[in-house]
Amino acid sequence: MDIGSVDCGRALEGAALGVAVVDERLRISFFNKEAERITGVSASKAVGASWRTIFGDAFWSGPDALETVVRSRTILKTAGGAVPLAITAAPLRDGRGDVAGGVATFQDLTPEAASAPETPDGTPSHGFLGRDPAVVRLLDMLAAAARSEASVLLLGETGVGKDLLARAVHGQSPRCGGPFVKINCAALPENLLESELFGYKRGAFTGADRDKPGMFELADGGVLFLDEIGELPAAIQAKLLQALEDRRFYPLGAVKPHDMDVRIVAATNRDLAAGARDGRFRSDLFYRLRVLELSIPPLRERPGDIPLLIDHFLRRSLAAHGGG
Repeated sequence: MDIGSVDCGRALEGAALGVAVVDERLRISFFNKEAERITGVSASKAVGASWRTIFGDAFWSGPDALETVVRSRTILKTAGGAVPLAITAAPLRDGRGDVAGGVATFQDLTPEAASAPETPDGTPSHGFLGRDPAVVRLLDMLAAAARSEASVLLLGETGVGKDLLARAVHGQSPRCGGPFVKINCAALPENLLESELFGYKRGAFTGADRDKPGMFELADGGVLFLDEIGELPAAIQAKLLQALEDRRFYPLGAVKPHDMDVRIVAATNRDLAAGARDGRFRSDLFYRLRVLELSIPPLRERPGDIPLLIDHFLRRSLAAHGGG
């Protein structure tokens, strides 16, 4: 099955979750960048190979396993060591409804490293380097924001480091001992995104043969990072707002709500305020998400940090190649 023929292929390529697609004989036809990072296997080597070559018997031990939606955790053995994974797999069907392959999304559950670079004033940056006054102010604000329980909205262009700062909020907060769970709201179609966020109960739909916890449940006691929140479909915006207001949510097919203890960090490269004004994004959800707002300046606005970053990446490259 050719993922390149699907409109969402480009979004899946940059998804925060590993994504792999197989045909009916369990041969891999698509392998995104995060899948490469997690497994240590390049897409050029993965595509065309058997699922079992890379993942062993995790989920798809044979073609019959493609029939249902399943979720589990496993340990993946890679050249770099053992990697704990949370995997969700679902069948792909052709126009006649026959199973033509499957799609798996997987998340690296490896605990985040505790060590991180520091800014000149000693504030942990969790990888966000900078001496520009705007960056120092940003990290000061972040440290203060992390100590609260309020929702945080991170604003900035693609590539400015929103993911790093979301992890810094978690790492510097009282919830640092709890999970950090990330989902890219732009990377999944609406029906799959809803089940990923809220989970579902057995029998909720065809193929739901077991209960599946969603991201809200997996993030209990910790932080849920909603990346690309500006891409959230309207129907899920309403359900997310209800969950944040009530501090509880309904998995798909559930008759009783599930209480939650989750702090929300959201990020977007869109002008969410403009979207709220013109109706493209719910204004009530926008204001609930932006209790605390942090805007991240792009590198072109802090050129004094360029030498620092050049030095950092040169040192890392030399260390990686045995040059000191």
